[in-house]
Amino acid sequence: MCQLSLIDLQDLRLTKFITRPLTELNTVGITTQSNNDGFGYVCFNNLNNIIKTEESAQIWWDKHQDEWKQKHRNPNGIFHVRNCSQGKDKIGPEHAHPFINNNIIQIHNGTLSLRYWGDQVKELKKLIDSKKIDSENFLQTVQYFVNNDKHLTVEHLEATLKNWDGTFAMMLVDKRNPTKILIAKDDVKKLHKCTIKNGKIKEGIIINTEFFELEYVVNILVKFAEALNIKLTYEIEELSDLNIWEYTVGSYELKAPIKTLERPKVVSGTKSKEENNWHGSSYQHAANAQVQSKPNSVSQLITTSAARLDLSYLDITVLTEILFKKNIFVLDEEEMLSFAQFLESLQKTFKEDAKRPIWEEATKNVSRTQLYQQTNIYFPYILNKKSYLQKELVRWKNTNLQD
Repeated sequence: MCQLSLIDLQDLRLTKFITRPLTELNTVGITTQSNNDGFGYVCFNNLNNIIKTEESAQIWWDKHQDEWKQKHRNPNGIFHVRNCSQGKDKIGPEHAHPFINNNIIQIHNGTLSLRYWGDQVKELKKLIDSKKIDSENFLQTVQYFVNNDKHLTVEHLEATLKNWDGTFAMMLVDKRNPTKILIAKDDVKKLHKCTIKNGKIKEGIIINTEFFELEYVVNILVKFAEALNIKLTYEIEELSDLNIWEYTVGSYELKAPIKTLERPKVVSGTKSKEENNWHGSSYQHAANAQVQSKPNSVSQLITTSAARLDLSYLDITVLTEILFKKNIFVLDEEEMLSFAQFLESLQKTFKEDAKRPIWEEATKNVSRTQLYQQTNIYFPYILNKKSYLQKELVRWKNTNLQD
Protein backbone atom coordinates (compact mmCIF):
# COMPACT_ATOMS: atom_id res chain seq x y z
CA MET A 1 0.00 0.00 0.00
CA CYS A 2 1.09 3.57 -0.56
CA GLN A 3 1.33 6.06 2.28
CA LEU A 4 0.16 9.68 2.33
CA SER A 5 1.28 12.53 4.56
CA LEU A 6 0.20 16.11 5.12
CA ILE A 7 2.64 18.21 7.15
CA ASP A 8 1.80 21.75 8.26
CA LEU A 9 3.84 23.13 11.17
CA GLN A 10 4.19 26.74 12.24
CA ASP A 11 7.91 26.42 13.07
CA LEU A 12 9.57 25.54 9.77
CA ARG A 13 12.59 24.16 11.60
CA LEU A 14 10.32 21.38 12.83
CA THR A 15 8.99 20.67 9.34
CA LYS A 16 12.51 20.44 7.92
CA PHE A 17 13.46 18.09 10.73
CA ILE A 18 10.43 15.78 10.55
CA THR A 19 9.79 15.33 6.82
CA ARG A 20 12.69 13.09 5.88
CA PRO A 21 12.35 10.57 8.73
CA LEU A 22 8.58 10.34 8.31
CA THR A 23 8.65 9.73 4.56
CA GLU A 24 11.55 7.29 4.91
CA LEU A 25 9.73 5.29 7.57
CA ASN A 26 6.63 5.31 5.36
CA THR A 27 8.79 3.97 2.53
CA VAL A 28 10.14 1.14 4.66
CA GLY A 29 6.57 0.37 5.72
CA ILE A 30 7.14 -0.71 9.31
CA THR A 31 3.51 -1.78 9.72
CA THR A 32 2.84 -2.42 6.02
CA GLN A 33 4.73 -3.65 2.99
CA SER A 34 7.48 -1.43 1.61
CA ASN A 35 6.76 1.51 -0.70
CA ASN A 36 9.82 1.76 -2.93
CA ASP A 37 8.16 2.47 -6.29
CA GLY A 38 8.22 6.26 -6.20
CA PHE A 39 8.29 9.37 -4.06
CA GLY A 40 6.77 12.79 -4.56
CA TYR A 41 5.49 15.92 -2.91
CA VAL A 42 4.32 19.47 -3.43
CA CYS A 43 4.62 22.38 -0.99
CA PHE A 44 1.63 24.56 -0.18
CA ASN A 45 3.42 27.83 -0.93
CA ASN A 46 4.61 26.68 -4.38
CA LEU A 47 2.03 24.42 -6.00
CA ASN A 48 3.67 24.93 -9.39
CA ASN A 49 6.71 22.90 -8.31
CA ILE A 50 5.65 19.24 -8.13
CA ILE A 51 8.47 16.81 -7.33
CA LYS A 52 8.11 13.25 -8.70
CA THR A 53 10.62 10.43 -8.88
CA GLU A 54 10.58 6.67 -9.40
CA GLU A 55 13.32 6.44 -6.77
CA SER A 56 12.51 5.56 -3.19
CA ALA A 57 12.34 8.38 -0.65
CA GLN A 58 15.65 7.24 0.88
CA ILE A 59 17.51 7.57 -2.40
CA TRP A 60 15.92 10.94 -3.20
CA TRP A 61 16.74 12.38 0.22
CA ASP A 62 20.37 11.32 -0.05
CA LYS A 63 20.65 13.48 -3.18
CA HIS A 64 18.52 16.46 -2.15
CA GLN A 65 18.83 16.91 1.61
CA ASP A 66 20.92 20.11 1.36
CA GLU A 67 18.47 22.04 -0.81
CA TRP A 68 15.67 21.09 1.56
CA LYS A 69 17.44 22.88 4.41
CA GLN A 70 17.58 26.27 2.69
CA LYS A 71 16.82 28.99 5.26
CA HIS A 72 13.81 30.61 3.61
CA ARG A 73 12.25 27.43 2.26
CA ASN A 74 8.72 26.60 3.44
CA PRO A 75 8.47 22.81 3.14
CA ASN A 76 4.93 22.30 4.51
CA GLY A 77 2.94 20.27 1.99
CA ILE A 78 1.61 16.85 0.99
CA PHE A 79 3.88 13.84 0.48
CA HIS A 80 3.48 10.38 -1.09
CA VAL A 81 5.47 7.15 -1.12
CA ARG A 82 4.28 4.60 -3.68
CA ASN A 83 3.86 0.86 -3.89
CA CYS A 84 2.88 -0.10 -7.42
CA SER A 85 -0.10 -2.48 -7.54
CA GLN A 86 0.94 -6.10 -7.99
CA GLY A 87 0.76 -7.31 -11.54
CA LYS A 88 1.25 -3.80 -12.92
CA ASP A 89 4.22 -2.60 -14.95
CA LYS A 90 3.58 1.12 -14.54
CA ILE A 91 6.73 2.16 -12.71
CA GLY A 92 8.45 5.42 -13.61
CA PRO A 93 8.53 9.06 -12.55
CA GLU A 94 5.43 9.83 -14.62
CA HIS A 95 3.44 7.35 -12.50
CA ALA A 96 4.61 8.73 -9.15
CA HIS A 97 2.32 11.00 -7.13
CA PRO A 98 1.29 13.83 -6.93
CA PHE A 99 -0.66 14.01 -10.17
CA ILE A 100 -1.91 17.25 -11.67
CA ASN A 101 -4.71 17.90 -14.14
CA ASN A 102 -5.08 21.53 -15.15
CA ASN A 103 -5.13 23.14 -11.69
CA ILE A 104 -5.98 20.14 -9.50
CA ILE A 105 -3.28 18.21 -7.66
CA GLN A 106 -3.89 14.80 -6.07
CA ILE A 107 -2.20 12.05 -4.05
CA HIS A 108 -3.99 8.72 -3.52
CA ASN A 109 -3.65 5.39 -1.75
CA GLY A 110 -5.79 2.48 -2.94
CA THR A 111 -7.03 0.75 -6.06
CA LEU A 112 -9.87 2.27 -8.09
CA SER A 113 -11.82 1.13 -11.13
CA LEU A 114 -14.45 3.01 -13.11
CA ARG A 115 -17.91 1.55 -12.67
CA TYR A 116 -19.70 0.17 -15.74
CA TRP A 117 -23.07 1.79 -15.07
CA GLY A 118 -24.23 5.26 -14.10
CA ASP A 119 -25.38 8.50 -15.64
CA GLN A 120 -21.94 9.81 -16.56
CA VAL A 121 -20.09 6.57 -17.30
CA LYS A 122 -20.22 6.89 -21.10
CA GLU A 123 -18.57 10.30 -20.94
CA LEU A 124 -16.09 9.26 -18.25
CA LYS A 125 -14.97 6.19 -20.20
CA LYS A 126 -13.74 8.50 -22.95
CA LEU A 127 -11.32 10.04 -20.44
CA ILE A 128 -9.70 6.78 -19.33
CA ASP A 129 -6.21 6.11 -20.69
CA SER A 130 -4.93 2.54 -20.30
CA LYS A 131 -1.35 3.86 -20.28
CA LYS A 132 -2.06 5.75 -17.07
CA ILE A 133 -2.56 4.33 -13.59
CA ASP A 134 -5.93 4.41 -11.83
CA SER A 135 -5.07 7.42 -9.64
CA GLU A 136 -4.30 9.60 -12.65
CA ASN A 137 -7.41 8.45 -14.50
CA PHE A 138 -9.49 9.21 -11.42
CA LEU A 139 -8.13 12.75 -11.34
CA GLN A 140 -9.02 13.13 -15.00
CA THR A 141 -12.65 12.40 -14.11
CA VAL A 142 -12.51 14.85 -11.19
CA GLN A 143 -11.63 17.50 -13.75
CA TYR A 144 -14.68 16.45 -15.78
CA PHE A 145 -16.96 17.46 -12.91
CA VAL A 146 -15.05 20.66 -12.10
CA ASN A 147 -15.03 21.64 -15.78
CA ASN A 148 -15.35 25.45 -15.98
CA ASP A 149 -16.18 26.04 -12.31
CA LYS A 150 -14.02 28.45 -10.34
CA HIS A 151 -12.28 25.74 -8.33
CA LEU A 152 -12.58 22.21 -6.91
CA THR A 153 -15.31 21.71 -4.28
CA VAL A 154 -16.46 18.89 -2.04
CA GLU A 155 -19.45 18.37 -4.34
CA HIS A 156 -17.15 17.77 -7.32
CA LEU A 157 -15.21 15.13 -5.40
CA GLU A 158 -18.35 13.42 -4.12
CA ALA A 159 -19.83 13.29 -7.65
CA THR A 160 -16.63 11.70 -8.96
CA LEU A 161 -16.43 9.05 -6.24
CA LYS A 162 -19.96 7.88 -7.07
CA ASN A 163 -18.66 6.69 -10.44
CA TRP A 164 -15.76 4.62 -9.11
CA ASP A 165 -15.41 1.35 -7.18
CA GLY A 166 -12.44 0.40 -5.06
CA THR A 167 -10.43 1.68 -2.12
CA PHE A 168 -9.16 5.17 -1.44
CA ALA A 169 -7.56 7.63 0.89
CA MET A 170 -6.71 10.82 -0.98
CA MET A 171 -5.77 14.48 -0.70
CA LEU A 172 -6.49 17.10 -3.35
CA VAL A 173 -5.74 20.79 -3.72
CA ASP A 174 -6.73 23.27 -6.45
CA LYS A 175 -4.09 25.88 -7.36
CA ARG A 176 -6.91 28.42 -7.71
CA ASN A 177 -7.81 27.86 -4.06
CA PRO A 178 -4.39 26.98 -2.61
CA THR A 179 -5.16 27.10 1.11
CA LYS A 180 -7.94 24.49 0.96
CA ILE A 181 -7.02 20.80 1.01
CA LEU A 182 -9.73 18.16 0.47
CA ILE A 183 -9.14 14.89 2.30
CA ALA A 184 -11.28 11.79 1.72
CA LYS A 185 -11.15 8.18 2.85
CA ASP A 186 -13.25 5.05 2.61
CA ASP A 187 -13.86 2.32 5.19
CA VAL A 188 -10.74 0.33 4.28
CA LYS A 189 -7.81 2.71 3.99
CA LYS A 190 -6.44 4.46 7.06
CA LEU A 191 -5.51 8.02 7.91
CA HIS A 192 -4.33 9.30 11.29
CA LYS A 193 -4.27 12.91 12.47
CA CYS A 194 -1.70 14.25 14.92
CA THR A 195 -2.42 17.65 16.49
CA ILE A 196 0.70 19.29 17.94
CA LYS A 197 0.42 21.91 20.68
CA ASN A 198 2.61 24.23 22.74
CA GLY A 199 0.54 24.55 25.89
CA LYS A 200 -2.97 25.32 24.68
CA ILE A 201 -1.77 26.82 21.40
CA LYS A 202 -1.91 24.65 18.28
CA GLU A 203 1.49 24.59 16.59
CA GLY A 204 0.85 22.20 13.75
CA ILE A 205 -0.83 19.15 12.29
CA ILE A 206 0.46 16.00 10.62
CA ILE A 207 -1.83 13.55 8.84
CA ASN A 208 -0.34 10.19 7.94
CA THR A 209 -1.56 6.83 6.70
CA GLU A 210 -0.24 4.62 9.48
CA PHE A 211 -0.22 5.21 13.23
CA PHE A 212 3.11 3.58 14.09
CA GLU A 213 5.27 5.64 11.75
CA LEU A 214 3.49 8.83 12.80
CA GLU A 215 3.81 8.28 16.54
CA TYR A 216 7.43 7.15 16.28
CA VAL A 217 8.51 10.25 14.39
CA VAL A 218 6.46 12.71 16.46
CA ASN A 219 8.13 11.41 19.63
CA ILE A 220 11.47 12.24 18.04
CA LEU A 221 10.11 15.66 17.06
CA VAL A 222 9.10 16.41 20.65
CA LYS A 223 12.64 15.66 21.85
CA PHE A 224 14.13 17.80 19.09
CA ALA A 225 11.84 20.68 20.07
CA GLU A 226 13.06 20.43 23.67
CA ALA A 227 16.57 21.24 22.43
CA LEU A 228 15.07 24.44 20.95
CA ASN A 229 13.41 25.23 24.31
CA ILE A 230 9.98 24.41 22.85
CA LYS A 231 7.72 22.19 24.91
CA LEU A 232 5.35 20.28 22.66
CA THR A 233 2.54 17.84 23.32
CA TYR A 234 0.59 15.85 20.78
CA GLU A 235 -2.59 13.86 20.31
CA ILE A 236 -3.18 11.23 17.61
CA GLU A 237 -6.55 9.96 16.43
CA GLU A 238 -7.71 7.87 13.49
CA LEU A 239 -9.95 9.64 10.99
CA SER A 240 -13.45 8.22 10.70
CA ASP A 241 -14.66 6.16 7.74
CA LEU A 242 -16.36 7.33 4.54
CA ASN A 243 -15.96 11.07 4.95
CA ILE A 244 -14.56 14.16 3.24
CA TRP A 245 -12.81 16.88 5.21
CA GLU A 246 -11.59 20.34 4.23
CA TYR A 247 -8.33 21.47 5.79
CA THR A 248 -7.26 25.13 5.74
CA VAL A 249 -3.50 25.56 5.53
CA GLY A 250 -2.19 27.32 8.61
CA SER A 251 -5.24 26.53 10.76
CA TYR A 252 -3.64 23.43 12.30
CA GLU A 253 -7.12 22.06 12.86
CA LEU A 254 -9.07 19.43 10.97
CA LYS A 255 -12.69 20.12 11.76
CA ALA A 256 -15.55 17.65 11.64
CA PRO A 257 -16.24 16.04 8.24
CA ILE A 258 -18.18 18.26 5.88
CA LYS A 259 -19.54 15.39 3.80
CA THR A 260 -20.40 11.77 4.63
CA LEU A 261 -20.03 9.25 1.82
CA GLU A 262 -21.87 6.01 1.14
CA ARG A 263 -20.25 2.84 -0.08
CA PRO A 264 -21.60 2.46 -3.63
CA LYS A 265 -23.83 -0.45 -4.55
CA VAL A 266 -22.19 -3.67 -5.59
CA VAL A 267 -23.12 -4.51 -9.13
CA SER A 268 -23.24 -8.15 -10.17
CA GLY A 269 -22.80 -9.61 -13.61
CA THR A 270 -26.42 -8.71 -14.38
CA LYS A 271 -25.50 -5.01 -14.05
CA SER A 272 -28.60 -4.41 -11.94
CA LYS A 273 -28.62 -1.36 -9.66
CA GLU A 274 -30.99 -3.02 -7.23
CA GLU A 275 -28.81 -5.88 -5.98
CA ASN A 276 -26.76 -6.28 -2.79
CA ASN A 277 -25.75 -2.96 -1.25
CA TRP A 278 -22.63 -1.96 0.68
CA HIS A 279 -23.30 0.89 3.09
CA GLY A 280 -20.56 2.04 5.45
CA SER A 281 -18.39 -0.91 6.45
CA SER A 282 -21.02 -3.67 6.24
CA TYR A 283 -23.51 -5.24 3.89
CA GLN A 284 -27.14 -4.23 4.07
CA HIS A 285 -29.40 -6.93 2.79
CA ALA A 286 -33.17 -6.94 3.27
CA ALA A 287 -34.89 -10.09 4.45
CA ASN A 288 -36.80 -10.25 1.22
CA ALA A 289 -33.80 -9.59 -1.03
CA GLN A 290 -33.75 -11.83 -4.07
CA VAL A 291 -30.54 -13.83 -4.29
CA GLN A 292 -30.02 -16.07 -7.27
CA SER A 293 -29.34 -19.68 -6.38
CA LYS A 294 -26.83 -19.95 -9.20
CA PRO A 295 -24.80 -16.74 -9.48
CA ASN A 296 -23.82 -16.06 -13.08
CA SER A 297 -20.32 -14.70 -12.36
CA VAL A 298 -17.47 -15.24 -9.93
CA SER A 299 -17.79 -11.69 -8.62
CA GLN A 300 -21.50 -12.23 -7.98
CA LEU A 301 -20.73 -15.50 -6.19
CA ILE A 302 -18.29 -13.66 -3.91
CA THR A 303 -20.81 -10.90 -3.26
CA THR A 304 -23.58 -13.36 -2.44
CA SER A 305 -21.36 -15.52 -0.21
CA ALA A 306 -20.03 -12.53 1.68
CA ALA A 307 -23.56 -11.24 2.26
CA ARG A 308 -24.72 -14.61 3.60
CA LEU A 309 -21.67 -14.80 5.88
CA ASP A 310 -22.17 -11.17 6.99
CA LEU A 311 -18.61 -10.31 6.04
CA SER A 312 -17.93 -6.60 5.68
CA TYR A 313 -16.06 -5.06 2.78
CA LEU A 314 -13.09 -4.66 5.12
CA ASP A 315 -13.34 -8.33 6.12
CA ILE A 316 -13.10 -9.68 2.58
CA THR A 317 -10.25 -7.28 1.79
CA VAL A 318 -8.29 -8.56 4.79
CA LEU A 319 -9.05 -12.15 3.79
CA THR A 320 -7.61 -11.69 0.29
CA GLU A 321 -4.54 -9.98 1.77
CA ILE A 322 -4.04 -13.01 4.03
CA LEU A 323 -4.74 -15.65 1.38
CA PHE A 324 -3.08 -14.06 -1.65
CA LYS A 325 -1.13 -11.10 -0.22
CA LYS A 326 -3.12 -8.94 -2.64
CA ASN A 327 -6.02 -6.52 -2.56
CA ILE A 328 -9.19 -8.11 -3.94
CA PHE A 329 -9.21 -5.55 -6.79
CA VAL A 330 -5.98 -6.92 -8.29
CA LEU A 331 -6.74 -10.64 -8.05
CA ASP A 332 -6.56 -12.45 -11.36
CA GLU A 333 -9.34 -14.72 -12.65
CA GLU A 334 -7.91 -17.89 -11.11
CA GLU A 335 -7.43 -16.22 -7.72
CA MET A 336 -10.95 -14.80 -7.79
CA LEU A 337 -12.36 -18.29 -8.44
CA SER A 338 -10.23 -19.73 -5.65
CA PHE A 339 -11.49 -17.04 -3.26
CA ALA A 340 -15.10 -17.69 -4.25
CA GLN A 341 -14.61 -21.40 -3.53
CA PHE A 342 -13.06 -20.55 -0.17
CA LEU A 343 -16.12 -18.49 0.81
CA GLU A 344 -18.38 -21.31 -0.34
CA SER A 345 -16.53 -23.74 1.92
CA LEU A 346 -17.01 -21.34 4.84
CA GLN A 347 -20.74 -21.28 4.17
CA LYS A 348 -20.97 -25.05 4.55
CA THR A 349 -19.76 -24.85 8.16
CA PHE A 350 -21.54 -21.62 9.02
CA LYS A 351 -24.76 -21.79 11.04
CA GLU A 352 -26.21 -18.39 10.23
CA ASP A 353 -29.00 -18.46 12.82
CA ALA A 354 -26.62 -19.32 15.65
CA LYS A 355 -23.76 -16.81 15.24
CA ARG A 356 -25.03 -13.89 13.20
CA PRO A 357 -27.45 -12.45 15.82
CA ILE A 358 -24.72 -12.56 18.47
CA TRP A 359 -22.27 -10.74 16.23
CA GLU A 360 -24.78 -8.20 14.95
CA GLU A 361 -25.78 -7.30 18.51
CA ALA A 362 -22.14 -6.92 19.57
CA THR A 363 -21.27 -4.65 16.64
CA LYS A 364 -24.21 -2.26 16.97
CA ASN A 365 -22.17 0.43 18.73
CA VAL A 366 -18.62 -0.92 18.34
CA SER A 367 -16.53 -1.37 15.22
CA ARG A 368 -15.60 -4.88 14.14
CA THR A 369 -11.94 -3.86 14.07
CA GLN A 370 -12.08 -2.84 17.73
CA LEU A 371 -13.59 -6.17 18.76
CA TYR A 372 -10.95 -8.15 16.90
CA GLN A 373 -8.17 -6.06 18.45
CA GLN A 374 -9.48 -6.14 22.03
CA THR A 375 -10.67 -9.76 22.24
CA ASN A 376 -9.38 -13.20 21.35
CA ILE A 377 -12.05 -13.68 18.68
CA TYR A 378 -10.62 -15.34 15.58
CA PHE A 379 -10.93 -13.48 12.28
CA PRO A 380 -13.40 -13.77 10.65
CA TYR A 381 -15.87 -14.23 13.49
CA ILE A 382 -17.67 -17.12 11.76
CA LEU A 383 -14.67 -19.40 12.48
CA ASN A 384 -15.36 -19.19 16.22
CA LYS A 385 -17.63 -21.62 18.03
CA LYS A 386 -20.87 -20.05 19.22
CA SER A 387 -20.05 -20.67 22.88
CA TYR A 388 -16.55 -19.21 22.50
CA LEU A 389 -17.89 -16.16 20.68
CA GLN A 390 -20.39 -15.50 23.47
CA LYS A 391 -17.76 -16.03 26.16
CA GLU A 392 -15.29 -13.59 24.60
CA LEU A 393 -17.92 -10.92 24.03
CA VAL A 394 -19.13 -11.18 27.64
CA ARG A 395 -15.54 -10.94 28.91
CA TRP A 396 -14.88 -7.90 26.70
CA LYS A 397 -18.10 -6.20 27.84
CA ASN A 398 -17.32 -6.79 31.53
CA THR A 399 -13.81 -5.44 31.09
CA ASN A 400 -15.11 -2.26 29.48
CA LEU A 401 -17.73 -1.79 32.21
CA GLN A 402 -15.00 -2.01 34.84
CA ASP A 403 -12.94 0.60 32.98
